[in-house]
Amino acid sequence: MTYISKTNYVLWRSCPKNAWLRIHKPELYYSTELTEYEQSVIDMGIEVERIARTLFPDGVLLIGTKAAAQQQTLKCLTSNCAGTLFQAVFHRDQLLAAIDVLQFDVETGLYSIREIKSSTEVKEEHLYDLAFQVVLLRPNRVESRPIAGQITFSRSCAGRIRQGCFPHPRHWRRLTNSSACRIPEAPYNIGITKAMCL
Repeated sequence: MTYISKTNYVLWRSCPKNAWLRIHKPELYYSTELTEYEQSVIDMGIEVERIARTLFPDGVLLIGTKAAAQQQTLKCLTSNCAGTLFQAVFHRDQLLAAIDVLQFDVETGLYSIREIKSSTEVKEEHLYDLAFQVVLLRPNRVESRPIAGQITFSRSCAGRIRQGCFPHPRHWRRLTNSSACRIPEAPYNIGITKAMCL
């Protein structure tokens, strides 16, 4: 089944042709080998996400296929088995996303979506990434804050992170309004992405 992932959506925002190729002709899209730099960026992102998870000691990492992770997500949400889920998978109306950190707040009864990026600043593409996730979760009866948090690590501090120097939770950057998250325009843009790419 063909779907639009949050990665496809962010890619479509910068280059619709590449998004279409990634979905329909992956052999062509992935035919060029990654450069050493591109691979190092991917590796750093994986390492930063792994380390960032240690900030949530109660977190549960959902693993397996997308379908298996989606089933685990549903089970955890309905049984309240965890306050924090890593890589919770949601799939609806040909949209799919794995949420880096989905954290339940007992006091408010809401979930916070936290996106982890290996970056020194919040970039436009990060805002579209978060907006896609918020829009996807709303109809899944997961009341999430329209305020999405993001943690950023610079590549230069990776060595310090590996040595156990983690950012304090206050360093989570809270995006404080829905317009900053591109939420109001996201349903329309996601619809265009689906029409062009599916």
